[in-house]
Amino acid sequence: MKKLFTLIALAMLAVSGLQAQSIVITKTDGTTVTYEAADVKQIQYLPSSKKLLHSFTGYLIASSKFFTNAYYGDSATIKIYMDGSDVSCTFHDGVWGDGNFSVTMGRGTMTGTGTMTMTERGKTGTYDATLSGSMTNFNITIPSVMGGCTLNWRYGAVPQAYKTQGSYTGNDSLCIGGNASWTYVAADSKVQVTANADSTINITMPEEKFTGTVMGDITQGTFTIKNIPYDAATGTFSKDYVADSVMAHVTCVSGGTTTMDKDYLFTTGKVTVTPASDGTLSIANEYKYGNMPFDITAKYAGKK
Repeated sequence: MKKLFTLIALAMLAVSGLQAQSIVITKTDGTTVTYEAADVKQIQYLPSSKKLLHSFTGYLIASSKFFTNAYYGDSATIKIYMDGSDVSCTFHDGVWGDGNFSVTMGRGTMTGTGTMTMTERGKTGTYDATLSGSMTNFNITIPSVMGGCTLNWRYGAVPQAYKTQGSYTGNDSLCIGGNASWTYVAADSKVQVTANADSTINITMPEEKFTGTVMGDITQGTFTIKNIPYDAATGTFSKDYVADSVMAHVTCVSGGTTTMDKDYLFTTGKVTVTPASDGTLSIANEYKYGNMPFDITAKYAGKK
């Protein structure tokens, strides 16, 4: 049932003799419409024809000038509305704020323009934004935020790579030649895991120092193993990475004499990364520097 509202305020203004009154209506998109009061007899509110077509919750990947493929959880929501022949989309995320877009639907595509209202460094602002992609995987591009920012919203299960990425702190235990008595530990070692768009991960090991080893005091430089694929059956990321030509700068001082001090190619290399639901991470890495006679087995245990 529709409701009818008379312009009581306008009637009172007319009685008071104010002749040059006008009404300015500000729409939700920021545009305005102006009417002369004398031209308005009544305002009639009709039931909205706007209908909710779809509502989805998905996960969010953000990129900007300062970071790439940062995972922001799986609670970002979108809603698709139809109002006559007009289609619109709203977006909400607890970190990134709210968006409103007028969209055009194609065969498997969705594009549109609108705004994002978000809070950055304690300041809330509304910024022009565009939307493009499909109803289950689209980008919101905000040119004026963080030197250009893109929010990639995706519907479906979150790839394990995004759940795993982050910075971990823990101990790296290095065993030389498979001899348990030749095991040495680098404490508070910080490992960085990043997710790739193809659901693989990269791990970057930091510079680590192992003192008093059978070879001497070893300083192993940082190195990165890239594009490690996930195996859902085992719940691990694993790769034989010899073909990737991974290198690390290694120095070794024994009895006051430097016996190693250069970049070494890993002539063997196999890594297995095991993430756990409690935020811990285990890395088993078997490798060898150049032509050295001993294999090395490193076992890392860290937590976000």
